[in-house]
Amino acid sequence: SPMNAILAALVAYFYFQSNHHQINYNYYNEINKPVVTTFAVLSYLMWEWGTKLNPQHPRSNFQLSNLYTRLQKCDFYELMGISTLILWCFEFPTYSIISGGTALFFVWKFGTRNGRESFEWDNVKERVANLNIWEVLMLARVA
Repeated sequence: SPMNAILAALVAYFYFQSNHHQINYNYYNEINKPVVTTFAVLSYLMWEWGTKLNPQHPRSNFQLSNLYTRLQKCDFYELMGISTLILWCFEFPTYSIISGGTALFFVWKFGTRNGRESFEWDNVKERVANLNIWEVLMLARVA
């Protein structure tokens, strides 16, 4: 269950934060909230995706092949969300994460022609070459 994974992540985190095995009872002040939140969300997603191949199938035992199959079929927004959590965990500044996510969104939008085609770098190059001056200025403010 995801609770076991979350508990294991918390135990491992406290173990590594314990200043070389010294007893420290002030854990609450040392907890890195982005790390704990990221572990909790990712462990839940791993459990959810590993026990159900898709929403129509009933839940079964955890299988790594189900998780691998589901990760291959992730939508762009799911990948951006997971990437944002991981960057937040590494304590990147929030404005960097938002700017990077916005830039990735435009790359995806240009590469898929607004979601109508599969992603191609040639589409990105073509769209960037055809930007007008106002679009260039708008994108320059994002990056």
